[in-house]
Amino acid sequence: MAFFSRSTDIFVNPILHIAPERLLFLAGPVDYPDGGILFQLSGHSKKMIWLSASIRVSMKKLFALYLMSALFSSVCLATQLPLILNAKVTGFAQAHGDYGKLSGVEVIVLETGKKMATTDENGEFSFEYQVGKPLTLMFKHADYPPSQSATIVVQPSDGSDSKNYFTYQAISHSKTELITWTRLFPELKPTIKKDHCQMIVTVAAKGKTLFDEEQGEEGAELLINYWPVKNNTSRLPGGPDTFHLCYYGTLYFFHTNPTCINSKTTKDGGVFVANIPSDSTQKYIAYARKPTVSFSNAYFQCRKDWWEKHAPDHHYKLINLSPPNGPTVQ
Repeated sequence: MAFFSRSTDIFVNPILHIAPERLLFLAGPVDYPDGGILFQLSGHSKKMIWLSASIRVSMKKLFALYLMSALFSSVCLATQLPLILNAKVTGFAQAHGDYGKLSGVEVIVLETGKKMATTDENGEFSFEYQVGKPLTLMFKHADYPPSQSATIVVQPSDGSDSKNYFTYQAISHSKTELITWTRLFPELKPTIKKDHCQMIVTVAAKGKTLFDEEQGEEGAELLINYWPVKNNTSRLPGGPDTFHLCYYGTLYFFHTNPTCINSKTTKDGGVFVANIPSDSTQKYIAYARKPTVSFSNAYFQCRKDWWEKHAPDHHYKLINLSPPNGPTVQ
């Protein structure tokens, strides 16, 4: 379709030569004897646009044309200026075994390297982060070894739910050493590999939190795999000491028995995973299996470059998937 201009005797394309906002303010229409329609451009009393009878369209079609043009312009603008939505990220920190509140914990986003928050007197923290982006946290406190969280994709949330909720279960230096030494009980021989990550996972029962003394789902099996999954394998490649699983029991005075005397989870729910290979391009999935029970999945990364930047003196590179960030009964 083209508009014929009586003042210039040329055809003009309405999409290319008439801006959408000028189409919106066209004056008229005024019926002409030959069945054509005359339009007057807003702001131009002597400028007339003639739509001849041979190419006449209804006002409904013209209005639809304007809407399409305006929509196209809006899409182009949105493409040039993408809308960025932020969501609330929240969390809580406590010392392992104390079931209290831990203030003064620095919260660092590993994807950006920026410190985003510090836990308050209630052990809580919050900050805003972009929806749809992956998010992994490192927790640092002067009295405890640093720890890395699971990796999540940020979902829309105002903070009133648990969609973007993290926990930090601070484990003392002495307990970290004990866990390392006794994981191969009775050999008592630490075989921590350099440039690998060590991980503690809590396979949690439904509704259990850090405030519960016993958090685990008893009788479950933990599996670790690449993500996306490679070759349908449920174990990482390597020798017997690579990807070693230790299922924790319980002790009255220590809450967690870190000796490897179980083949599945106990009421403690804790599992130690040794020597996960570092790879800046690789993600992993942790999931649990138990007949008739459904678990959520957890995702994590092992990247030595993150640890070299933020905690170079800590060779354990400890990842802690504490509730609800580990596999949890649904």
